[in-house]
Amino acid sequence: MREIGGGGSKGAGALLPELAIRGLAIWAPGYLEVTRLRAGDADPSIRAPAAELLPVRLRRRCSLLTRICADVVARAGAQAGLALGDATIVFASVYGEIQTTGELLAMMVDEPQSPLSPTRFHNSVHNTAIGYLSIATKNHNGSTAISAGPATTAMAMLEAATLIAAGQGPVVVAIAEEPLPEPLASDGGRFEALGVALVVDAARGPGLNVRLVHGPCDAVAPSLPAGLAGNPCASALELALALADPTLRRVRLEPTVIAPGQSGQAAPAAQPSWHLEIAGGGAG
Repeated sequence: MREIGGGGSKGAGALLPELAIRGLAIWAPGYLEVTRLRAGDADPSIRAPAAELLPVRLRRRCSLLTRICADVVARAGAQAGLALGDATIVFASVYGEIQTTGELLAMMVDEPQSPLSPTRFHNSVHNTAIGYLSIATKNHNGSTAISAGPATTAMAMLEAATLIAAGQGPVVVAIAEEPLPEPLASDGGRFEALGVALVVDAARGPGLNVRLVHGPCDAVAPSLPAGLAGNPCASALELALALADPTLRRVRLEPTVIAPGQSGQAAPAAQPSWHLEIAGGGAG
């Protein structure tokens, strides 16, 4: 293993391996390509994920979140030349299957005497997407579902790095979030859906190599359209943009958290946070 960058690689991330990004795919309303997202050139015809990885009957009963995951995982896997049945999967989402959960809660209020739909209940759990992906790809390897609030993207990448260090790569990281239903959106915010998938493996030579680091980071986040910037997993799209930009060498994966009593004593850039140091850009 070699270090990328300077002293920032010491500390919490020092024992993690250098990683290679073998595949990258995004989905958001109007966007299937990082280059078009970077240019703000939305395609109005892109309204729903194709999710062709899922059989048609299965696709029809899946949520938007699961279909987004299936779509980006398939395209990232194809870019990497990866047989998805051989990969370890890490799925990350702050709210998970929140649309389906909202429907169930509404049913409990509106029809308190009626039994809950078994299918909807089955589809409301946080790891629904992984379940359907493993069925569609005949994947019997390990998988992880993560929700870590504003640190969700960071923890997904940390899980991937740890799995690879343990010899369980390659890892497909899928990060996705669907809009909140009403009335949750009135408090949690209104935002557009998004999904990002990365195929991550141990670095074995030149390429798009990165290292996960916990320490001070002065990186400025790439800009996103307003509807996506408010998504709690927006940092995943910022990561995708940074990986495709050869001029960027660092990207923050979580907000800077200033401990109680430290406010005003140090600039946010001096506060430790999880971020990626990038050895080479150019992912599509």
